[in-house]
Amino acid sequence: MNILATSADPVNSALNLDDKSITSQIGEVAQIMSNAVNKMKEGNKRAPGMLKSKNPDHPWTQWACESRGNFVWLAQYGLALDEVYKKIHEKSHHKTPIIKSAHIERMFIPHGERKTFVNHAKCTRRKVDLTYSPVLTAYRDFVNYCWHYDKGIPKWTGRTPPAWFAK
Repeated sequence: MNILATSADPVNSALNLDDKSITSQIGEVAQIMSNAVNKMKEGNKRAPGMLKSKNPDHPWTQWACESRGNFVWLAQYGLALDEVYKKIHEKSHHKTPIIKSAHIERMFIPHGERKTFVNHAKCTRRKVDLTYSPVLTAYRDFVNYCWHYDKGIPKWTGRTPPAWFAK
């Protein structure tokens, strides 16, 4: 699990991603938000409308549970991802209702401002670890690294690639 936080603004962070990453990130957001709600509301039991918890102690789940500001940023990011997804596919992603349901449950997350993002920009399979870099730079470099090794050229349907995209 990972959240590709390429900007402090959740909408810009979503717009920066290519079409393939948009789809996968919606699933990641739904899972992390489900993990957080399950943990904070139900003591890691599955809450109604949430996905079954997977890796509930993951750094991004811990970040989501840390403050309502973190949790709300994650929801805004997930909903912004879905807005892009709808423009590409002319329908909402099937996991977006989970994000909306989790957002309703935000009262179970402690009050607080958004904290610094988790730097989990690494992939053992691809032998890349950028956790030593500043967070936003690390995720931008991580995404560029992944795009370079993915099959096919990344696409931004109806959008332009971010200025930091390395062709």
